[in-house]
Amino acid sequence: MSTVEGLVVIAAGILGCVYAVHRLHKQRQILQWFYTRQYHQLSAQSEIIREQLLQQIFALRRALELGAMESSSVDATQRWESCLALVQTV
Repeated sequence: MSTVEGLVVIAAGILGCVYAVHRLHKQRQILQWFYTRQYHQLSAQSEIIREQLLQQIFALRRALELGAMESSSVDATQRWESCLALVQTV
């Protein structure tokens, strides 16, 4: 093999390595974009679930407060208030 052929083989090897590194870099960028997008989607979904749960808890708490105010017996009032305390803990 002549010197020129040897240099061509070395140059081809270097170009192959550069291409492989470039391809890996592109794949990394694509994966980062995908995982960032997935993270934002999951964060948005969790925020929606959190807001819905809070709304349901507030509605339940208000219903218990009204029930406690409308109850006629002391026992019923105490049960309403114990339920209200549980919801408050949640």
